[in-house]
Amino acid sequence: MTRAARIVELTGLAGAGKSTIAATLGQCSHQILLEEPPYFRRLPDISFFAWNTFLLLPTLFHLSPGSKGSRRLNGQEIASMVILRGWHRRLKRISGSSGQVIVLDQGPVFSLMMLYLFGPETLRGPRAEEWWATTCKQWADTLDTVIWLDAPDATLVERICARDIWHGVKKKTEAESFEYLGCYRESFGRVISLLTANNGPKVVTFDTARDSVDRVTAKLLLELGLKDSRG
Repeated sequence: MTRAARIVELTGLAGAGKSTIAATLGQCSHQILLEEPPYFRRLPDISFFAWNTFLLLPTLFHLSPGSKGSRRLNGQEIASMVILRGWHRRLKRISGSSGQVIVLDQGPVFSLMMLYLFGPETLRGPRAEEWWATTCKQWADTLDTVIWLDAPDATLVERICARDIWHGVKKKTEAESFEYLGCYRESFGRVISLLTANNGPKVVTFDTARDSVDRVTAKLLLELGLKDSRG
């Protein structure tokens, strides 16, 4: 039997329209809950970080660099691993008690991709294999659906450059930008493959250059079995 979609992540490259579509979905149905990851500076999340950091300590010691010159995990990377360690439990409690569809923007797929692409070499070595296997299994059991948003590279670069927000693409040539986006796309693909290999989430793909925000939203509501309350 197909699992009812209760925990969904919107993911994709910069400029693909994740935040816009997430916000639009939130306006469409009272059954959709937009959930953000725990934040260490938020008072209610302090106990979450304290407990899950304690539980992660053996893994952090195990992943300490074994040779001089090897980079250690930085604070942001450790925080991402702490969130990945315990956030799935919180999300399952929320989805079980509220009956809502939880939509994540920059959820575990994004965090895993960033750790794989930019983390220290030890995260891509044999000592990290157990951590990857355990973490991907936990999130494969948690996520019901991954919504992959994408568009041609030229469209993504145009959208990124039109924003007021700074982005690394803005300082690159067209060829460099396309290579940069390709690295992100490949890393996302690796993470999604690890999740789906664990009998994980259904993956639904949209080309946001071809489909408008309203069309993508309508299709997603249909996929999630929800009605548009805006009429």
